[in-house]
Amino acid sequence: MKRLLLPLLSGVITVAVLIWLISFWITLVVGPLFLRLAYAQSSFPEDLYGVSTETVDALALIPLTTNERLTLAMQTVAFLESHQSPEDASLLLRLTRLPHTQRPMYSEKELSHLRDVKTVTDKLRVIAWCAFALILACSGSLFWRSETQTQPWIALKSGGVLTIWMMGVMACFILFGWGLFFVQFHGLFFESGTWTFASTDTLIRLFPEQLFFQAGQAITVGSMLAGGLTWLVGYGMLKVVAVLSGTTGGYQGVP
Repeated sequence: MKRLLLPLLSGVITVAVLIWLISFWITLVVGPLFLRLAYAQSSFPEDLYGVSTETVDALALIPLTTNERLTLAMQTVAFLESHQSPEDASLLLRLTRLPHTQRPMYSEKELSHLRDVKTVTDKLRVIAWCAFALILACSGSLFWRSETQTQPWIALKSGGVLTIWMMGVMACFILFGWGLFFVQFHGLFFESGTWTFASTDTLIRLFPEQLFFQAGQAITVGSMLAGGLTWLVGYGMLKVVAVLSGTTGGYQGVP
């Protein structure tokens, strides 16, 4: 039983590290800091980018300034980070009007999609906390016995390596197959037809596709860096354990 328990607990830690690191970076990118950095770039698309003048005139659209767009986008991010349910949190968005007009900020279809997005991000935060709890619980179980005290650090190293490899593959997918990745990603979490919008819709005006491309890059690269740091921590702690145990020729169980 013990022979099965050791690889099981180590494997759980390894996978939980992967999940926790990725979840951390996703929630970080969904937050206000990344949004401000993206909007501050000179290459960030202007409002109604790619929309013809005829369409703008026909729909009586009023272009928004960068500050106006950022303010509305930040309000949307606050909705996603709210501890309220998607339905309750969306009430404020429903009442918000676009600047210079009496038009609602979002249509009913856009609000429905945002509620779906919040449902996903809320679940992601729960998964992140569960993964972190598993890391602590499994590590505590292994630390309890002197003969397995190095195993959590070995598993931590493995989790870092696994994160680097998986995010490296995803980074290549995003870089060389962005269109397919974008469609497949949304198709995985949202029903067909609920996440596609016109370039004149507020969601696209505030969150253009370039923003999602940069978000994908930030999540993959950030997760890879975090994976490298995690590997370094595991490696360093194994060295510390070796020194404290008085070994000079390595330590048992360390690859």
